[in-house]
Amino acid sequence: VANDLIFTLGKLDIGTSSNSITIDGAITGAGSSKYINTNYAGAGYVNRSATSNGTYTFPIGDASNYTPISITLNTGAQAGAYLKAKAIDAVHPSASFGANYLSRYWTLDESGLTSNFNYNVTYNYVDADVNGSESMIYPYKLHTGNGIGAGWLGPYGSDAIYPYGGYNQDATTNVFTWNGLINFSDLTGGGGGTPQPITLLYFNAKANNEQVDVTWSTASEINNDYFEVERSVNGKDFESIDKVAGAGNHNGILNYSSIDENPYNGISYYRLKQVDFDGKTSYSTIKMVEINKGNETLPVSIQLYPNPSKDGSSTIVLDRLPENTIVTVTITDMLGKQAAEDFSAVSSNGSIKLTLNTESFNAGIYLVRIHAGSDSKVIRWIVEK
Repeated sequence: VANDLIFTLGKLDIGTSSNSITIDGAITGAGSSKYINTNYAGAGYVNRSATSNGTYTFPIGDASNYTPISITLNTGAQAGAYLKAKAIDAVHPSASFGANYLSRYWTLDESGLTSNFNYNVTYNYVDADVNGSESMIYPYKLHTGNGIGAGWLGPYGSDAIYPYGGYNQDATTNVFTWNGLINFSDLTGGGGGTPQPITLLYFNAKANNEQVDVTWSTASEINNDYFEVERSVNGKDFESIDKVAGAGNHNGILNYSSIDENPYNGISYYRLKQVDFDGKTSYSTIKMVEINKGNETLPVSIQLYPNPSKDGSSTIVLDRLPENTIVTVTITDMLGKQAAEDFSAVSSNGSIKLTLNTESFNAGIYLVRIHAGSDSKVIRWIVEK
């Protein structure tokens, strides 16, 4: 269809044999009795030209049910780009959600978008699609790898192993909305019946003169005991700097805040730890903050990696050392018995790198005590064989 597709009466069947329909213009007049039926084995996609960022609605469904999906491109549109969608009235062949799931899925794809595009999606299901408890069904997206592991991804607040993005469900109108997605694949609904303790809408840490303002917001809380604000100088080793009580069980937006009045000078990292009444924990994404306190000395950075050890060794790296700082390292087992001779070094250019060879260590857990002038740190070191 080179221009607009206008529905006036009835359904348009896409048919089998990989048939597709491409619309370069707008789609008008579609609704509960006027849409494109894509529910055929081997059917192709409904393709829509995506030359500018914005919302593209696909009026699709099966022979009896209208289950449209809308894609809002936040970035990525350009001349020659297309969005693709189809709906299938069946349980997804890779679904493994237990008792709570939708017996329908939507397949999305694209061609010609710019790299690193992102989008929001809204899709409609019908009552007959719901299996189990609708309140325990969350939007899910099939992911085939690419950095965070294969499997089903869900939004924050779901019971997904790999959560990301925020979502909203309107059970009255049977609508899922999921924001901040990347890559296109298959979408459906599911859940194992164990939702996350909180639905975190956002977490921010921002410099405010010589303090750091930490804020976050939740859309719902289940069995939520408390939060801890954590801080790190290297983005790996975190310390708790504040504890804030949670709301227990609450449905609705709550706003929280904390102030770090004595932040580290220079670059540091913040994250939010959530603890429920059963002791289970979850973490937010990490935020980087830079504070400039003039000539104040930056804290010494002490790191040990990889941990557990890999390929027969680990490395201790110390940065921001004053010149001629004496560094000593002591390694003991968990009972306090010395496992290796102490060794030391003197800094000359602000940093030291030391290699720990695992050949003389048995597999197990050791305590590595590192002293650098007035700074010290104890690290649990795992040796694998």
